[in-house]
Amino acid sequence: MNAVQFIQGLNRGGWRSALIAVGLLVTIGQWGWRFDVTEDRRHSLTDATESMLQSIEAGEDEVLVRCYLEGNFPARYRRLSEEIKSKLRTFAKQSGGKVRWDFIDVAASGDEKTIGETELALYKQGLRFTRVAYRENGITAFQNVWPCAMVTVQGVDYPVQFLRSETMEPDEVMVQNAINQVEFTLGQAIRLGMRQRRPVVGILQGHGCWKPAETADFTNTLAETSDVVDVQLDGSVDALCEKIEGRPLRQPKFDALIVAGPDSAFSERDKLLLDQYLMNGGRMLWLMDPLVTNRDSIASQQFTMATTRDIGVFDLLFHYGARLNRNMVLDAQCAPIMLNAGPMGDHRNMQMFSWYFAPVALSTPDAHPICANLDPVHFDFAGSIDPVNAREGMDATVLLTTSPRSLAYNAPVRVGASVVELPPEHFETGRTEGYPLAVLLEGQFDSFYALRLGEA
Repeated sequence: MNAVQFIQGLNRGGWRSALIAVGLLVTIGQWGWRFDVTEDRRHSLTDATESMLQSIEAGEDEVLVRCYLEGNFPARYRRLSEEIKSKLRTFAKQSGGKVRWDFIDVAASGDEKTIGETELALYKQGLRFTRVAYRENGITAFQNVWPCAMVTVQGVDYPVQFLRSETMEPDEVMVQNAINQVEFTLGQAIRLGMRQRRPVVGILQGHGCWKPAETADFTNTLAETSDVVDVQLDGSVDALCEKIEGRPLRQPKFDALIVAGPDSAFSERDKLLLDQYLMNGGRMLWLMDPLVTNRDSIASQQFTMATTRDIGVFDLLFHYGARLNRNMVLDAQCAPIMLNAGPMGDHRNMQMFSWYFAPVALSTPDAHPICANLDPVHFDFAGSIDPVNAREGMDATVLLTTSPRSLAYNAPVRVGASVVELPPEHFETGRTEGYPLAVLLEGQFDSFYALRLGEA
């Protein structure tokens, strides 16, 4: 699961919510019973999925799932197939039989022409196969495996792809990630079929926010389930909310608003527009870097000084319940980096090192449904967040944290390649928990401008 799934999780919530992230989830016999004894309850359905399944109405809303991962193929794909079957048994039970399913072997006929026609039909419906190599009689052969399904709700087909990795990860890793995401992948398709309209997600432009080219992959993925539009504030009272006849309050124009990577100051009027969007029921996702880190200087001079970036919204977010610390977190649990380790004849000696400035954050599975089966998340030059100002009617949930073996340095912070020389013992601080890197705020918010007089 990735950042897009955070938004989809927020869209399912009933409360106004704002999420701030810095730097950028024993089958017994034929009955399908399952007892989950794992610590993170990864074999249990989330409350959101159970509620969705129980809300399926008899008749038009009933769901048919046709899965094409059936047949004779490598063990890792059989594990995925069995996990899908297990989840579908649970779905059927939770829905009172309103979710029906079938597994289809594309190659069952044994006739190459029939198989080819079937595969072409599936491809035209939006499903994709995986090419698998295997050894037979000492010869390498290839087989098409279809790790996908078609979910039909109210007569409309929704293609589901279980393997969607675009990276060259080992097959075992890809398949395990797909297994972890089966509930979300199936549940997302069913929700698409049940809802009456597509959510509208606004992407804020201006204030130095990431340009459309920089968010293309993110927005393209969101566009599969939502309508995505660019938004300019420009001090316009109609930018985020609109007056609807018969409604006493202005209504949000978007189900969620994404503020991604702003680097220039917000005027008080624009802050007021954001504040009133939240007060009127909007949801916001903030992706922010409280420190400025010049990557070009690291490449050319081997170091840079990360300094505070003040864009005028720290007080706004603090009022809502999140303090963005002007620091940088280093974590022993981090992504690697390729660096030149010194001369090796007339060649560069490129080796992998631990890049402590790139924490690989972990979720707390029981913290919130958004975190269910969430894979580790790679951050770069991240700062920590503290939930603050707890008050009645408000909930603050830490979604992502560093490992306990992490350190935080206040700005200005020297960022350079020499950090790879730190020994692992440097991070043995005795901490029992990591630094929060992503926090979800939910509940009834008070306006930042409630006690202010005059025009903002």
